[in-house]
Amino acid sequence: MRPIPKMPRSYLGACAAVAVVVALGALWIGANGVWGWAPPRYTTDFHDEQARALLAGHIDVSPDVAGPEGWDMPNGTQFYPGVLPALVRLPLFALMPIREGVAGRYIVAGAALLTMMGAARLLWTARAIRVGPDPPDRAALVVGALWVLSVGAGSVLLPLTINPLSWHESALWGVAFAVLASDSLIRFLWQPAVRPLVATAAFAGAATMSRANVGAGFVVGLTVVAASSLYLVLIGTRTPVGPVPWLLGRPATAWVQHRRRMLLCLALVPLAVAGYCSVNQARFGHPVRIPWEKQHAYAEDAGSRALLEQNGNSYFQAATLPSNVLSFFRPDGVRFRSSFPYVTYLETPQIIEFPGTTYEIALETSSLTTTSPLLLLLAAAGVVALRRSAGAIAAPFRLPLLCTVLTAGTVLIFTCLSYRYVADLLPTTILLGAIALASPRAQRPNRLQWIGAAVMITWAAWVNVSFGLITQRVALPRDATDAAAWNRQSASIDVRLGTGPAIIEATAPPPDSVTTRWATPGCRRLYLSSGAFWVAVERRPGPDVVEVRATPSQDLAARSLVLRSRDGQEQYALRRSAWGVTLDRSVDGGASWSSAGLGKGVPGLRDEPVDVLVDEDQDLGRTTVLIGGRLVYVIGPRTPRFFEPAGGAAPVDPPTDPTPVCDAWRARSGR
Repeated sequence: MRPIPKMPRSYLGACAAVAVVVALGALWIGANGVWGWAPPRYTTDFHDEQARALLAGHIDVSPDVAGPEGWDMPNGTQFYPGVLPALVRLPLFALMPIREGVAGRYIVAGAALLTMMGAARLLWTARAIRVGPDPPDRAALVVGALWVLSVGAGSVLLPLTINPLSWHESALWGVAFAVLASDSLIRFLWQPAVRPLVATAAFAGAATMSRANVGAGFVVGLTVVAASSLYLVLIGTRTPVGPVPWLLGRPATAWVQHRRRMLLCLALVPLAVAGYCSVNQARFGHPVRIPWEKQHAYAEDAGSRALLEQNGNSYFQAATLPSNVLSFFRPDGVRFRSSFPYVTYLETPQIIEFPGTTYEIALETSSLTTTSPLLLLLAAAGVVALRRSAGAIAAPFRLPLLCTVLTAGTVLIFTCLSYRYVADLLPTTILLGAIALASPRAQRPNRLQWIGAAVMITWAAWVNVSFGLITQRVALPRDATDAAAWNRQSASIDVRLGTGPAIIEATAPPPDSVTTRWATPGCRRLYLSSGAFWVAVERRPGPDVVEVRATPSQDLAARSLVLRSRDGQEQYALRRSAWGVTLDRSVDGGASWSSAGLGKGVPGLRDEPVDVLVDEDQDLGRTTVLIGGRLVYVIGPRTPRFFEPAGGAAPVDPPTDPTPVCDAWRARSGR
């Protein structure tokens, strides 16, 4: 077999240039055009906190940081996300002091960059096998650059990079190492050697320690190699038959007949899972199992706990397969809306009811068809190309494809639905897409194919940027000011484009929540829609909105009373911790206090005054409490109780222009 040459500088440079531009663009969008250390957002401090704990010599983390996402275990509060993103931070945190939650977006961009360059390397490997080692011409360079662009900007990787939540980062690292594992395993099966096999094990272990289900498929692939090695040595045949040569190819079957190499194969399998199992054992007392029933969120929510118990404390259920397949591959995985950026995800998935179908979480969803149309089309072409390829050419791709399909299979029976889980399908899609592009015809597209690719990449980039903006600025804003600022920005763009802002004035939420804005009569409140729920971005002063300012006690254990309900049933106090400020709640005026936000307080605010806002929203039937502009407490529906300042708190004067967008709309419409 001819060797796979190194990537030429011209090809590497073209792909790297596109990858860097996409990564920097995602950084710029995620930071709203502001460079530097970004303030922390929800869960962006999880991996930072885990890294700090590891540097201190322990695995448990602060319960204030974990909040509802933590586990109460005998050895302290634990996280469940993979530990590899924390390990990536160790050199940086060991060298310089960095506030938690502010470096994550740069590290996430690095994971996206690694994914794009891994995809470029995978395409080069597939091209060297299917086309030959000849240097790429200009058309092939453009194809490689567009391939990287379609992976980075034309897939769900883009909104995950824009929003560096802990789950998004784990998914990005998992996809990156799965792509690299695919490439190294293909190289091993094409021309067996020690280096690509060890690289496969290392990448499989890294993927498992990032997102377990993504790396598990490649652990299965290594097991197949090890079992085949043992089989060939035991039977002592030089002409193996059956599935072994079909899966491994004849070069690999000849390689694994040597006893020392067989021992290497057998040793790599436990090494690939050793990191994940060790961390899970240290966290939860079991090498594989995660005790979901002990998570804070389930301990505090009887309904979610009952659903989890109904599923046998597992997140996987075969009955969800039809609904998940429909959700991930439906062609209408996006909805158009009346305001910039004019598209959003689906509000709720369409559930196909089968006996035993129970979903733990069904959030905003979208499909691979909508977010990655070019990748999906190339993947379909890759299936055809693989079936038509000669046996020797197709052999090195079969086992890696099986590994990625096993990865995709886990998310297809997952009892949670959200558009971010589309990322688990990307290793399979990227591998098949690379196979499709690695052909002489695909290396020289005609004009119609160029235009079609450009249109699909443009559409996918628009959709994915929209998902990123709506999730970051509406669904999970950093604070109330952030959501209000986005409301003004999007309204300004609507006015410039002559489309709005479109606002529906009504006493109750419009039945179609894809409507971007809803105002209560007289602009008392203005709500912005994420496509899944409403967020209050403008509100007039009134008895149902109380904002106070207080300075918490310098005593870390003391509470500073700031709010009391007028019916005497509730009171709230600020408590300063070593990490930040937390809001505690007491019911019926008793002496027993509990954390109002499940321990999820606000970082910083160590010496300066703290603003607390309590909003008794009768329109949506819920109460929200914000500390320093950050949401820490939501409950509803309930009877409004109306709060007033207490203790050392003083009322804060309302803004002079509390509803600018709604007022401007009323003036233009003559209302």
